[in-house]
Amino acid sequence: MKLITLLLLLSFLSISSAEDTTEYEKLCADIGYNKKTEGFGNCVIELVSRAKQAEKSQASNTDGSPEDIQCQRFGFKSNTKEYSNCRMSLELSNKQSAQAMQETRELQIQLQRQTEAYQRAQADESSRRWLQLSQDLLKPTTVAPTPTDTNQTIRLPNGRQVHCNTFGSNTNCY
Repeated sequence: MKLITLLLLLSFLSISSAEDTTEYEKLCADIGYNKKTEGFGNCVIELVSRAKQAEKSQASNTDGSPEDIQCQRFGFKSNTKEYSNCRMSLELSNKQSAQAMQETRELQIQLQRQTEAYQRAQADESSRRWLQLSQDLLKPTTVAPTPTDTNQTIRLPNGRQVHCNTFGSNTNCY
């Protein structure tokens, strides 16, 4: 694809060999295209093509488009190279803005999908925990051993005897 674009650019430039493209190349570089790239070549070709079209269409001075009005506000006269450059710059800027908006929409959709997936995972984890808790509550529990009843007689140092009864964890002495 790059080779085709380069060949088109070279053939276009050889047809209009008297045309100096340095101004268009500078404008494309100012817009943000890197030299020796397919986009840069397309930009230069488009600018040259638009300049040729502007030269050929001298019947109509303006078309009333927002770009036309803006360039005239900037002080550019129609059918001039500066006017053509202004129009091309605005159109390229609009295309880049539209592309950025599309990329933003795609990222928003991706973020929304990821958020929904995360929320589903959270709901699944919550359901799993509730199920585990329910299963744990339904498991049979082991019954604690029944306390045994014991009676003891304790002889104190003074010779008295104390009787104690223990039932579970309670001990009563008398």
